[in-house]
Amino acid sequence: MSYRYQVSFSDVDYARVLFFGRYYFIVQQASESLFHQYGIYYRDLLPQHDLRLPIVASFCRYLGPISVEEAVDVHLGIKDLSPRGFTLAFAFFRPGEERCLAWGYLERRFVSGPGAAREAPEAILQAFGAMAEATRPFVGEVWEPLAQRSRR
Repeated sequence: MSYRYQVSFSDVDYARVLFFGRYYFIVQQASESLFHQYGIYYRDLLPQHDLRLPIVASFCRYLGPISVEEAVDVHLGIKDLSPRGFTLAFAFFRPGEERCLAWGYLERRFVSGPGAAREAPEAILQAFGAMAEATRPFVGEVWEPLAQRSRR
């Protein structure tokens, strides 16, 4: 799944490049777009399923600057899906370019309203399973090689 974002002046720091914290903001917007495509809405998770999706770990490797008024494509993938949670893999690219500008992940867990760990309902797991299947090419062909290179 790819999500296009137009970097605005409010997204950049004094050097006119994307502020590091904004990467996560953009990933969150992209992930909500992906979730909506599969019928997952944050507004429904707690009241209908007693479910929240907190982030328990995050990582981002910055490989190149993204400037003000520049468009970026954010590619997402679901990996390591289990009844307890999943990893959301991401990577930033300029439209039409193969060079990655940043990549990383967010680890999310399924928890109940009060915050206790729980397994996701079957309907939610099926939706995330469909997302994982649809994004498998990105995870295997793009994200995993980026992660492997950084471990060397």
